[in-house]
Amino acid sequence: MSGIIGVVILLFILGNGHEAEINFLLFHWKTTVRFAIMVAVLLGVALDRVFDYGMKRRKKRKLKEQLKDLD
Repeated sequence: MSGIIGVVILLFILGNGHEAEINFLLFHWKTTVRFAIMVAVLLGVALDRVFDYGMKRRKKRKLKEQLKDLD
């Protein structure tokens, strides 16, 4: 499933090569829509990994506490 999503994102990125001006908070720059989409996707994946890692650590810690309480 992730392969299909990757192909769709790649096609979307390749189809959007025109110039755009990005205004975000204090930053203003000209770039292609393609680059902005890539940055957004990469940031989204990175944030997903960070939160997923945190949730796994939390579950593991909670499980250890539950096992400790059973003893």
